[in-house]
Amino acid sequence: MHHIVIGTAGHIDHGKTELVRALTGVDTDRLKEEKERGMTIDLGFAEFRVSEGIEAGIVDVPGHERFVRNMLAGSTGIDLVLLVIAANEGIMPQTREHLAICELLRVPRGLVVVNKIDLVEPDWLELVKSEIADFLKGTFLAGSPVVPVSARTGAGIPELKAEIARAAEGIRPRGETSTFRLPVDRSFTIKGFGTVVTGTIFGGRVSPGEQVVILPAGVSTRVKGIETHNRKAEAAVTGQRAALNLSGVEKTEIGRGDVIVHPDTLAASRILDVSLKVLAGEGHGLKNWSEVRFHAGTAEVIGKVRLLGRDKIAPGEEGFAQILLKDPVVTVARDRFVVRQASPMITLGGGEVLDPLPGRRHRHRDPGVISWLQGLKDSENPDLVLAHVRRAWLRGAEAPELVARVPLNRIEIQEELKKLGAEGKAVSSPRGRYFAAEGIRTLADSVWKKVEEFQQSNPLAPGLIREELKGYFPEANPEALVEAVNLLKSAGKVDFDGETIRRSGQGPELSPELQGWRDRILKRLQEAGPQPPEMAELIKEFKTDKGNLEKILRLLVRQGILVRVGEGLFYPASTLKEIERKLVDHLRTGAQVEVPKVKELFGITRKWAIPLLEYFDANRVTLRVGNARKLYPKKDG
Repeated sequence: MHHIVIGTAGHIDHGKTELVRALTGVDTDRLKEEKERGMTIDLGFAEFRVSEGIEAGIVDVPGHERFVRNMLAGSTGIDLVLLVIAANEGIMPQTREHLAICELLRVPRGLVVVNKIDLVEPDWLELVKSEIADFLKGTFLAGSPVVPVSARTGAGIPELKAEIARAAEGIRPRGETSTFRLPVDRSFTIKGFGTVVTGTIFGGRVSPGEQVVILPAGVSTRVKGIETHNRKAEAAVTGQRAALNLSGVEKTEIGRGDVIVHPDTLAASRILDVSLKVLAGEGHGLKNWSEVRFHAGTAEVIGKVRLLGRDKIAPGEEGFAQILLKDPVVTVARDRFVVRQASPMITLGGGEVLDPLPGRRHRHRDPGVISWLQGLKDSENPDLVLAHVRRAWLRGAEAPELVARVPLNRIEIQEELKKLGAEGKAVSSPRGRYFAAEGIRTLADSVWKKVEEFQQSNPLAPGLIREELKGYFPEANPEALVEAVNLLKSAGKVDFDGETIRRSGQGPELSPELQGWRDRILKRLQEAGPQPPEMAELIKEFKTDKGNLEKILRLLVRQGILVRVGEGLFYPASTLKEIERKLVDHLRTGAQVEVPKVKELFGITRKWAIPLLEYFDANRVTLRVGNARKLYPKKDG
């Protein structure tokens, strides 16, 4: 079954509600005040079987200008609009505003219904139809069927149903595989059931028992049950009107403007990058930093329009902007929106969300930003995946991060990412983070230069330590660095053991003279046993340069041959291991040692005993208790 949403539009008292009743038998005016005043105030809903394969939910919207906000809450997501015009009154102010809103929201298709034909003569009806034809020129309804009806008498209703069926056949299904979201238009409590929310499913599907999240608050809950048009359902899908019974949520925690989503899919934001068009009939245009009422989905939020690259958008013109909102909203790239003047409330324009999660404000006249947004606007949906991967550059992007930015579902996004990897346009890390291939190549060139510079300046070092490499490129995700190093490794330029990166086939470089110094110094330290000479003594004894001595000692430490025990004090690893073994054997008897006992055990003075004990304390060989040491618990036994 193919599900679509049909919406009404038009001026107050032109018979929209009566028309819906004629089509469906349902009175969508549910409020007591609506019935008393004979005027639709809030949204009404009815089920309508269009044909054997198409089922529709009809959204009946209010026509009074004071309730345009309610009309907007029901208009987003409409697949087919019925623009209702009363034959006895013709085109009126809300006729024009509702049509403008439908154009801004890019409702795909529509019909014009001339209602109340029982109140006019045939000649007058022809004049009204002629007026309508002129009115629709240049709009998305130009050339659309104009169907005369009388909702009161039933005249023309069969013909209208046939036209709706023909129009519905051409509506492309939005697909159940897209990301699930349900913008809430009503929430209420049913005794014995708890909180219930209703709305039109914009994407995906939802089933009883599934975990969902209420955004923007981030409240987690579970779907206890689902109804579609007052019937229990095992699932609700894109294009259906649905009522969800939620578990453990109070009515006060959710309301119109909230969005129900699956966990870890979409996010709310107070900043949106958009393409914005001002209506041609709006006399003053839109200035930078104008305050507006922003409408998207069922949400209405006060915000500021920060124009990019210009100070004003003239009537009929289009430009790029950031919408800075007082409260966060949930949108997806390509979502349509409307902006209305804060006061008095008139429709100014609307447009398309380009990036729902830009994260920061752009500079007002940054040409790079304008170029980026133009690229988003012009790109096909699959191309947006590569665009955002390139934008992320060395931070990289994963499929879940792109769900809101690309109007495809997560599986489709993952397939596009894999395709980019196969085409050599993106590089994937083992954890599934994707980087622009040119970004990894650029990073690899920079890493190679840094390795060369380091080894030229530090010929005795075994290579550049990975942690040091991170410090040189703080803007790069660690996974990007690994991929860059892997690229250099596969090209035969470097060796990488997971910790150290160096030029391929090259270890530390020692001149014959330094090699001689290395061998003599190491021999001297090994022969000294538990009381090796400190650096100052080695400099004096060997009459060598301090810089060269430090390089040799650091090299021996990196190679694991020496261990730095204290400031200027180095022990051969084998010597230190023997000292540790002897000390542990003594402590295992249950004894404790103080400095005098250590001096006695190893035949050393306090000058060596204290650094040794502090080293063993730090490495959890010994545990200090007052002035004494005992065996650290894990070593005992």
